[in-house]
Parts: sequence; C-alpha cells; structure tokens
Amino acid sequence: MTSDELLTLTKSKQIELGAHTVSHPMLERLSADQQHVEIADSLATLKTVTGTTVRSFAYPNGSYSAATPGLVKALGLSCACAMIEGPVTGSSDPFLIPRLTAPNVGSDPFRRWLRRWLG
Repeated sequence: MTSDELLTLTKSKQIELGAHTVSHPMLERLSADQQHVEIADSLATLKTVTGTTVRSFAYPNGSYSAATPGLVKALGLSCACAMIEGPVTGSSDPFLIPRLTAPNVGSDPFRRWLRRWLG
C-alpha cells in the first residue's frame, strides 16, 4: 500500500489499521531480538506515515514462536490475530485470536459452512 492509501484507511471509522512486521518473515524462525525489531519497526513506520498509534497485530503467515505473543504485548499492542481456525470466545487469548477464513463457494455451501460455526 502507498502512504496515501494508508492515510485514507486510517480516516475510516470501519477499518482498524494493524501492524504486520516490516519484511513479512516467518517469525518462528527469528530470534526474539529479531522479532522485536521487525514488529517495533513496523509500528514505528505506521506511526510515522499515519500519525496514529497502532493497537493490533497479525502474525505474518500465521507464524510465531512461544516468545512472540509476549513481545507483541510488551510493545504495547492490545491484541494479535493468529491463523488458528475457530471462533473468538470469552476465553480466547487476546494475543492468539483465532479467525475464520471464509471459503470461496456458492451460497448453499457457504450457509452450511457458516452453520458449522454458528450452530
């Protein structure tokens, strides 16, 4: 995205801008120090470009190590989305938020898929 596109998004009340690292690495393959740099630099860049403080994060490729959620929290973020399939519940870890990836299917298969999660 361009800086102008990011600025446009930050003005929307329907969109929350989140961080995602600088170079999109597999975080689980990096040391804690390297992960910290990737995440912190991403936050700093977004703050410089948009003038706003980012509060959420998404693990690139769903990749994180045991240390990553703590690093994200220590950097002042309030939550992070993981690639764990499932609904968000009251007991969900805010630094390992599950998500659902909707299938690209027609309406009837989509309804069946949605019922699986909504009961």
